[in-house]
Amino acid sequence: MLRSLTISGIPPFRHETLEFGNRLNLITGDNGVGKTLILDLCWYALTRTWVDEHGVMIQPTQQDLEKGEPPWMAWTHAGRGEGDVQGGADYRLKDQGWHGRWVTGGGRSPLSGVVIYARVDGGFSVWDPLRNRSTADSDGAGLVGAYHFSRENVWQGLRDASAKDGRNLCNGLLRDVENWRLKGNGAFSALSAVLDRLSVDGLDPLRIGSAIQIRLGDEDWIPTLQTRYGAVPVTQAAAGVKRVLSLAYLLVWAAESHKRSARLLGEEPEDHVILLFDEVEGHLHPRWQRLFLPSLMDVVSNLLREGQTKSFQIIATTHAPMVAASLESIFQPAIDQLFNLEMGQRNAEVEPVRWAKFGDATGWLTSPMFDMESGYSKEAEAAMKAADDFMAGHLAVLPPRLQTVEEIHAELARTLDAADPYWPFWLPFFRQRGGKP
Repeated sequence: MLRSLTISGIPPFRHETLEFGNRLNLITGDNGVGKTLILDLCWYALTRTWVDEHGVMIQPTQQDLEKGEPPWMAWTHAGRGEGDVQGGADYRLKDQGWHGRWVTGGGRSPLSGVVIYARVDGGFSVWDPLRNRSTADSDGAGLVGAYHFSRENVWQGLRDASAKDGRNLCNGLLRDVENWRLKGNGAFSALSAVLDRLSVDGLDPLRIGSAIQIRLGDEDWIPTLQTRYGAVPVTQAAAGVKRVLSLAYLLVWAAESHKRSARLLGEEPEDHVILLFDEVEGHLHPRWQRLFLPSLMDVVSNLLREGQTKSFQIIATTHAPMVAASLESIFQPAIDQLFNLEMGQRNAEVEPVRWAKFGDATGWLTSPMFDMESGYSKEAEAAMKAADDFMAGHLAVLPPRLQTVEEIHAELARTLDAADPYWPFWLPFFRQRGGKP
């Protein structure tokens, strides 16, 4: 598992350190403050590969150039032995690239566990310590790359373009799911269990049915979803359902491929999974958001070895207060961590957030994780602030067009529901001033 990550001189960060929880880590922050960047750097720290072939490109600030110190990062993760492993990498301007090293160096990566990165674009990256080996020195020369899936690769399959024979690395969801079903092997049962666990509570569970042909003259057989209104080809499923299907398939494919590789190599399968997940709530209705992350934690904890207590770590980003609220019954401060990224005057800053229960999604919206003033529209929020200031006698700070009790009341009536809980605070004052609701 990843214990810490330090970032220095990598925009938008100046110098920040994240101390990760051993189990769940949830990161919030506005657009453009570096959430995806942190996940990309975590991926590099765990695998010594980049999701993008060019890596994270750096344009140093004038302050960095004057200081003469290159951008760098450092990390600590749990190794295969008793102690932790430390590593780091520097960005060299001359060749526009990163140069890093494992402190322990050489041979098979010192990291234990399978790493899966669910990217915001619908693609995935998978690192398997049995199939993605470092066979050279501590600087990582000769490292076999990870598996990088575009959204299309997840469904259609992935081939090794660098190999002369163009070997097939993954058959893809459309072929594998039907093959698994016909073989009746453990993979299809595992996929069915994962989909059932990730399904929306109280609605149609995600269940795979028999494959069908959907176009005349097309020999492809497409798996279906069983719904109350009939069989639906997975290619015609809704965007949120497709994302959950893709995630479930990649999790099962990574686990089954790893266990099969362990048998071929005569080694024990790993018992640790690290999942990086960018925007957990993507395409999901709030009803799904409310249960998805706890369900996903349960799925990941049972992914690699059946019948044993599993070790897993999730580092995820979100914009959704509903996702944060879903953790109230399961969050454990001793092994879980919250972070909020804030943009300061010049750089983004990492703020660890102390755990507390904020109740419903609105409570979380106004918590330190999201820093909103309220869950109202901007206009309603401004009208209530003006009303508060007027009642407190702070007349000098009232905005234009909200200078009188009548103007404020009219704006409250325009922006608030008639049963809104703010009215009992305002109406007695308004009546005292002679107003007529």
